This record gives sequence, structure tokens and C-alpha cells, in this order.
Amino acid sequence: MRAHDFDEVQGLVSVVIRHYSGGIRQAWHSHDEALVTVVTHGSVRESVYGRGEAVIGAMSVGTKPIGLRHTDHFGPGGVHALRIGYSAEELRIVGYMSKPLEQWAWRSGSLVRVVLASLLSVDLAEAKNEIIAVLGGTEAGSGDPPEWLRRVRESILDCFRSPDACLTAIAGAHAVHPVYLARQYRRFYRESVGECIRRLRVQEAFRVVTASDLSLATVAAECGFSDQAHMTRLMHVLLGTTPAALRRRFNTAVRYVQDGTGSISQIEGIRDSETGDEACAHGSQAHC
Repeated sequence: MRAHDFDEVQGLVSVVIRHYSGGIRQAWHSHDEALVTVVTHGSVRESVYGRGEAVIGAMSVGTKPIGLRHTDHFGPGGVHALRIGYSAEELRIVGYMSKPLEQWAWRSGSLVRVVLASLLSVDLAEAKNEIIAVLGGTEAGSGDPPEWLRRVRESILDCFRSPDACLTAIAGAHAVHPVYLARQYRRFYRESVGECIRRLRVQEAFRVVTASDLSLATVAAECGFSDQAHMTRLMHVLLGTTPAALRRRFNTAVRYVQDGTGSISQIEGIRDSETGDEACAHGSQAHC
């Protein structure tokens, strides 16, 4: 087997990105970690000893338990894959909620994008907890959220600007396991705790960038991002623009209005095009 383009994600070897050359067939092997694998490009035929085989295409996510004996035959165009590992100790701490990682399964569809979105978290442990919750499946909750979950939501609205606001800290403050909180939060609010925090931070950054002359580094710090690069990356993912580009466009529109060559609708148009609609920037907390 030949794999190259190996990277450590966020400095931890439990998440790797690999490119496998086309036509390669691996020897039978197993891993000492449970794996979540996202195939982002190419196709692979995976055989599992005593269980059969599966043909996996691009944008698929799969799980393998510790010690699963298997082999992979990579398609002619090669395969790009992102692999997230969970040690036996991590699974022990998660307990019964780790069941999704005790089975061999491949899935596609929107779940893949949710898993990839979880990796936008600065903290890898946070991302891994969110991924376990997502893989466990969450049917939409019926009725109103329980009181304890409403308190969680209120605390997120209060603390999202803090750089310490995260799934683990919020779960600890409410005496629940992070994976359980992630699963229940998504069940009733249709997004993860991490997604909610990131969305609120980006919306706050949008407001501050267009309403002040603060440096972008200061905006990032005040909105809870780890640094300016983190803010830029998330804003680009969620809004399709960067803070610097947003400020340039906004300031240009303001100058047009001040010179009498434009109208206030140009400024509102920038807000609308970046956030979807003006209500999103100011009223989205109802969806958190």
C-alpha cells in the first residue's frame, strides 16, 4: 500500500488526511482505534472479513470498530480520505453513546457535510464529541425542549463571545455529558452546540465589522474567535466572504451614500447578500 500527502490536523495524529494511489489493494489489516472515515474524492471497494464488502463513492462517511479486519481496493483515480481516530480510552469515557463506532457502516448524503462542519471547531475533542452525537442519529424532538435544555440555550446566548465557550464547558456547567448534550441539542434545535456558537460569533463579527473601525484582530477577540485567521476562515465558510472584503464593500457603499451617488439600499443590500436577510443578523438567536 502506498499512501502519501499525510497531514496531522490541529497537531494531533488521531486525525489524518491521506491520498491513496489508484489501483492499490491493501493487505488485510486492522486498527487499534475506532475510525470515522470521510471519503472526499474517488471510490474504494472495502471488504470486511466474514461480513462482505461495500463499494464506497465520494462524499461518504464510514465507521469501523477497533480491531475490524478489512482490506481496501482503491479506484483508478485514487482516493482522498480524512480519517478520525477514537482510542479505546475515549470510547470508554463516552460509554454507551459510542455505539455508532462499534459497527461497520457507510453512509452518504447530508451527514457527510455535518461531520465535516464539526471539524471547524478549534478544539479537536469538541469536534470528535459532536461527530459521535451526529453518527448516533437524532430524530427531531416533539414538543418544547426540556427546561434544562432551554437553560443551556440561554447560557449560549450569554457566553458565545467568550473564547472559552464550547461544548465541553457548557456541558460541565449543566452537569451532562458533552455527547449527550450535543445529541439532545441537535434533536430540538437542529444544529449542534458548536454550530450555534460559531454561527452567533460570525453574525456578531459581521455586525462589528460593518459598524466600527476596530481592527480585525480586535473584532476577532471580542467575538470569541481564537484569532483573526479563525474568524476569517469561519466567515468565509458560513457567509462566502472575508471580514476584510466585507469591510471594503461596506465602506465603499457608505462613501457612495456620503457623496450623494448612492443610496442606503446599497448598504442594506450588502447586509442582505452576506447574511441572507437582515432579520438573520439581528433575530437569529431564536433559532439557536
